[in-house]
This record gives sequence, structure tokens and C-alpha cells, in this order.
Amino acid sequence: MRGSRFLRDSTVLQVGSAASGVASLGSALGLAWVLGGETLGTFYLAMATWSFLWFAVNLGLHNTATNQIASAAARGNKAKVGSWIAWMAKASFVIGLGTSVVAWLVLPPFLRAFYDSPEAGTAAAVLALTPIAELPRVVLNSALQGTRRMADLARVEIGQDFSRVCLVVFGAMFTGDAIGAAIGTVAGSLVGSALSFDAYRRVVPGFAELRQRLREVPVTTGLRLGVRVGLVRNIEAYGVQILPSMIIGKFGTVEWVAYLRLAQRLTDVARILMGGINRTALSHFSGLMGTQALGQLRSAYRRASLLSGALTTTFLLATLPLVPRALQFWPGDFAGPVWLCYKILVPGVIIVSFSVANDTFYLVTNTLRVAVILNLVVLVFCMPLTAYFAWRWPTVGTAIGLSVSYAWSLAHVAYAATWFRKHPDGVVDAPPAPAGPSAG
Repeated sequence: MRGSRFLRDSTVLQVGSAASGVASLGSALGLAWVLGGETLGTFYLAMATWSFLWFAVNLGLHNTATNQIASAAARGNKAKVGSWIAWMAKASFVIGLGTSVVAWLVLPPFLRAFYDSPEAGTAAAVLALTPIAELPRVVLNSALQGTRRMADLARVEIGQDFSRVCLVVFGAMFTGDAIGAAIGTVAGSLVGSALSFDAYRRVVPGFAELRQRLREVPVTTGLRLGVRVGLVRNIEAYGVQILPSMIIGKFGTVEWVAYLRLAQRLTDVARILMGGINRTALSHFSGLMGTQALGQLRSAYRRASLLSGALTTTFLLATLPLVPRALQFWPGDFAGPVWLCYKILVPGVIIVSFSVANDTFYLVTNTLRVAVILNLVVLVFCMPLTAYFAWRWPTVGTAIGLSVSYAWSLAHVAYAATWFRKHPDGVVDAPPAPAGPSAG
């Protein structure tokens, strides 16, 4: 029964992820035509710089709250579910507002001084409004995912992603620069928040109880666990999403920032097949650990890893001859560089596709320290290697380094296999539940 529900929930989120991937690719294609390589690269540079700051303080709140909500829901503790939703709302507001203020003060002068790009600085300042604009969506989507309302979650995300495509491209067309695209991004976040409110009406507890718990729950509850979760995800994000764009922007040109990001968007079409599995695993694995079903957890991890890897690899290899034809619809100066970066990234993406549930595994088995150490290897060794490649080959060096970084994901799979051999069916310690929030 559990296995069938895992597959059903995964399928629902796969549909949502597929629609999101199509929307993301459509947004990239539209921006390529509207802005051109240099201005699009400026927008992606602003996005990477803002993300660099945001991930430095983003304490893994979503995964922490979703894990605790799913665990409480599996035990039928509705009061605890409401407390964790309230904690997510309060903590997200405090951290989001503080980060936005810092970004407005720091990012514009940094981008002017380091990249000589006032336009990127202004766009990054606009993007700093995102945590406030998407606050309701992030909180309520965590509630939907934790309580396994996957159909509602998928509908919200599809609506937001397609709205964002229109708003981002329209904003770029209206202003003709990266600032308009940034304004469209924030507007898309507002649309997603509005859609989340409608979907949340189906979730217990209701808004009245949530407002009551907001006054009671301490904001510091859960932050210790959140810091560890955030380190795992944020270190990986730095190595895969953020630093590569900043490195190529320094050693190459902003046009190649755009080419690399667009190649990543194309590989993300294949990684869509990982998205639904990964996000279903968070609530499913948490529920299994909440009931100490370790044998089922081992089977679920193996099934998720093999399914993700097989689907992604098959898709990549089957569609590889079609990518050059698809690139014919892009502006002429994009096709060659994007295709070159794409071919370099594919081997690494195939390897990482078998590592779909690593962060969730570390969270539910209380082994986040191991994840931090393994991810630090990417920053300490792989990022300097990527910087060297970028200095040596300013156009494609960053893509080569990024593919090497992807390959390191095998270390996580190896550790998970070792852990399951040491814990065949016995009881293990779950993640240390914070002292609160109080269930009231």
C-alpha cells in the first residue's frame, strides 16, 4: 500500500514537475529572443548573485518543516502539524525580511564593483523582494507536501510557473533589460502565493487555528535542525547552481553565463523525472521513519534511486539527437554554444540522476553531518578545479568543472548503501525532534 501511494504521489508531482520544466524552458527561450545573449547573461548573473546571499542564510526551513509535518501527520497528530506550519511561517518571515534588507544594501554596490554591471545590481535588488512575495506559497506548499496533498501542490505550482513565464517575458519586453525580467519574477511569486491560499483551504488545521499558533510558537524552534538541513542543500546549490555562473561571469563573458544556464535548463528537462520522486520521498521517508519501518525505507530508497536514474538516463540518450533540432528555434548565436555546453553536462547529469533522494535520506536517518562533509568536498576541491578550468578555457571550462562536480554524487549513494548494511532492520535514532513547537 505504501509503495503504491509513493508511486501515485510521485506520478502526480512528475506531471507538475514536467509542466514546470516546460514553463521554465519556455521562459528561457522567450528571454533569449527578447533580451539577447548579453542582457540575458546579466539577468542570470543577478539571479546567481542574489541566490549566493539567499542560500547563505536560508536555513533549510522548507525541508525541516515538511519533514516534521509529515512525521506528525503519519502519527495522526493534527495539533503538531498546525504548530509546525505556524513555525514555518514565522521563521520564514523573519529570515526572509532580514535577508532582503541586507541584499538591498549590499548587492548593487558589489555587482557594480566586481562585475562592472549596475544593471545586474538593480535586478538583484528587485529579486531580493522574492522571499516576501513568495512567503505564503512556500509555507502553504510545505503544508500541502507534508500532508501529502500532492494534487493540490501540483496545481499550485503549474499555475505559478505558467504565470511566471508570461510575467517574466512581458517584463523583459516592457523594459528591454534584466530589471524587467526581475520584476516579472517577483510578480510570478505573488501569483503563486495567491494560488496557494486557495489550495490551503483543503488542509487541516484552518487559518483561524494557524493565526492562533503564530502567536504561541517560538521562532527559534527547529532552527538547529534547519541549519544542518540548510547546509546540506545550500552547499550543493552553491556548487551546482550559483558559483558556476559567478565563475564564468568573472573569467568568461556574460553571454557564456547565459549559454551555460540555458544548457542547464535543457538538462533540467531530463531532471524533471527526478523532481517528483525526490519531493515525494521527503514526506514518504519521514512517515516511514516516524513508524520505524526501516526495511521499507531501504526498499523505498533503492526504488527511488533506480527509477530516477533509469528514467533520466533513457530520456537523455533517446533525446540527444533531437536537441540540435530543438535549438534551431533559438536565436542563431545561441545554438552552437548551448549545444556544446549541453554535451559536456550530459555525462554528469546521468550520474547524478541516481542520487535523487540523498538529502532526504540524510535528514530522516539523522546523518546530516556526513552530508555536510561530502558536500564540502565539492566546494573545497571541485570549485577551485572549476575556476581553473574556466581560467584555462573561458568558454566551456565551467561546464567541464560542473560535470565533474555532478559525478561526486556517487559518494552519497555509496554512503547510503553502507548505512543500510549497518542497520538492516533494527531501530535507529530519528532526527532529534526540536522541543517545540508546542501542540497547544
